[in-house]
Amino acid sequence: MLILIGFVVVLGAVLGGFLMAGGTIAVLVQPSEFVVIGGAAVGSLLISTPPKIVKMLIGQITGAFGSGPSRSDYVDLLAMLGESNLPPGGLPTVRDLAHNLHLRPGIKALHAGCNTGFLSSELARRTGASITGIDVNPNMAEAGNLRAKQEGLEGLIHYEPQDMRAMTFADGEFDVVLSGGALAFVDGHESAVAEQIRVTKECGLLGDVQLYYHEEPPAGLLDKVSENLTKALAA
Repeated sequence: MLILIGFVVVLGAVLGGFLMAGGTIAVLVQPSEFVVIGGAAVGSLLISTPPKIVKMLIGQITGAFGSGPSRSDYVDLLAMLGESNLPPGGLPTVRDLAHNLHLRPGIKALHAGCNTGFLSSELARRTGASITGIDVNPNMAEAGNLRAKQEGLEGLIHYEPQDMRAMTFADGEFDVVLSGGALAFVDGHESAVAEQIRVTKECGLLGDVQLYYHEEPPAGLLDKVSENLTKALAA
């Protein structure tokens, strides 16, 4: 709705100002110029922009006329930017996971909820373990594979789109299964944890680091934060 209101305001201001200066509306109607300028702009965009970004751009434009930003929009934006999502606790958590899960060359690990692959990349680089990362968002998995290629880790890391609540891996396929904050964004924690246990081999290790409150914040504070985030996303 705000987009439509903004469009009306801009159009009204431009045309109103033009008419106030004595202009004639008919002068602005130049189909040939629209074709030249619009075609040049769209063509330049297609030439200079990767197909993945063009697809995401189209989705963002069409989504702008919907009900507003969603959780998937946020995730798509992170994937497009290749943004690094550190696990809860940051780099000390990376070191703790590497140590406590006994990651080393020859270990086959699964990273459930990989985002763009920061945690997987750090663990593979530090330990030499072989890691498969999954994320329900295909753009995240693609961004993870791009990161692995750029960092020279293709031989150790592979990412693919999968729902951690219903994985296609065999029972006991991994020595280690780990996750770093992803469960906070999953509906159906029980199914996700059950699946992580299923694909971990007997006597394997499961590492899960999650976000939590030291003390439950007041309801009014949560409402205020939620309201401010909603306004920021809609801006």
